[in-house]
Amino acid sequence: MSPKQLAHTDQTAGIKEVLGKLGDTIYYAKEVEIRFSQPWFIPRSMLADWRRTLIDSLIKEEYGRDEVSKAPLHDVPLRDSCFNFNISNRLSSQCLDDLAINAVEVTGNLPEGQPLMTCRYCLRYQMGWCPQRHRVKSPYQEPYYLCSKDGRRFRLEFDCKKCEMKVLHA
Repeated sequence: MSPKQLAHTDQTAGIKEVLGKLGDTIYYAKEVEIRFSQPWFIPRSMLADWRRTLIDSLIKEEYGRDEVSKAPLHDVPLRDSCFNFNISNRLSSQCLDDLAINAVEVTGNLPEGQPLMTCRYCLRYQMGWCPQRHRVKSPYQEPYYLCSKDGRRFRLEFDCKKCEMKVLHA
């Protein structure tokens, strides 16, 4: 700790700037308030050290870890080859590799019936054909398919108890 020094000019803006820089942490500074009895000079390097120590303490308290890089990215239970971990680009692939999770590459050849997406948005409900809510039968025969411009087809599967629609590789 260095000896206290009075500042020659107002340091408040600089102190707020250094303490408010939380960069690539999971935190942000909503407000930085400075209350000094006198205008003290605090070196920027010391402020940055204090900020890093505070962030490390917050992460350790919240996640029970010593290192920032070991903080969990999400609270999703990890399962191998789960459709929730489909990947479509290099960065998502790298992230899942870092977490040692096996995933299915969406851009490659998928096995038929592989779920690509599960969503609360339901086309049957949107069209007014929901058997739970509208009680109106669809004029079209199931299964339904979404077709892309390049000719690929994706079968739709409905789970009315969960009010979910799955898009499957067909």
